[in-house]
Amino acid sequence: MVIKRIVLLIGTLACSSAALIGPPSATPTETATPAPSDTPTPAPTETPTALPVFVPVECQAQPLATIPPATTIAQPTPSVEANPEITTDVQLRVFDDLAATINQVYVYEDFNGLDWQTITDDTRTKVESGLLTEAFYVEMSRYVASLGDDHSNFESPVEVAASEAELAGKLDYVGIGVLAITTADRGHLTILSVFPESPAEIAGLKPHDSILAVDGIPLVEGGRSYPQRVRGPECSAAVLTVQSPGEPPREVPIVRYRITASIPIETHLVTTDDGSRIGYIFLPTFFDQTVPGQVQQALEDFGDLDGLILDNRQNGGG
Repeated sequence: MVIKRIVLLIGTLACSSAALIGPPSATPTETATPAPSDTPTPAPTETPTALPVFVPVECQAQPLATIPPATTIAQPTPSVEANPEITTDVQLRVFDDLAATINQVYVYEDFNGLDWQTITDDTRTKVESGLLTEAFYVEMSRYVASLGDDHSNFESPVEVAASEAELAGKLDYVGIGVLAITTADRGHLTILSVFPESPAEIAGLKPHDSILAVDGIPLVEGGRSYPQRVRGPECSAAVLTVQSPGEPPREVPIVRYRITASIPIETHLVTTDDGSRIGYIFLPTFFDQTVPGQVQQALEDFGDLDGLILDNRQNGGG
């Protein structure tokens, strides 16, 4: 393959965050419960299957459950797997190892001006008093988060397993199958990538489409986004309000089901006035070992190019 010139489109999307619309089947998450909106809530669609909708084989033998609007608004995504139970003695060993590691390797010797010894002593006292396993891991997350930087965090065993699966490109999700980014100022979620063979792909959703609401309930209210409103249990049905660029909003019925896949990159040839062959590759993440292989395959599929655009805006780490 020959590339005559390279064009790099590099940057970050300020004040925005990407979200996989569908809860990881093995990652417990603490999702803040949003306050009920003061905005009148449109009545949900009572029969989301009235419009044509694809129903996977595993869901055809059961009624397509819908989620009450109050549940969609108020309830966080439930954890579906818990960490193995550990005793107080094991918790103390884990904490002592964590504290020692921070003391030895943390880059700021003054711990960002914090009284780190007092924070450490107070946290150890909480562990000694006896904590349930999940409460212990939450406390460890808070302990590390108290350092006050964006590059230090603690993961429980289940979260580590989920991160390793994501890195290996073996995501396991129940949802509609899109990677979306919040654009709160515009009042919607914009789709960045659509997973192959997902409910979203089968329903015709594409990158750059916007999801405005689910069952009539907005996904962005008061400047805050609630992507969890798209989520739901396997074989549950919903009607999405979707808008493609330059088109009016439309209703898209969809049935959620399990998706196991890596995050796909987006590729296409850019149309130019002079007939040049410019390849475009959108990199949705760097935390997926399958991305380099996907890029290599895209370059091979492109063939000879006059230029290449690498869209790196999702790399918020600089």
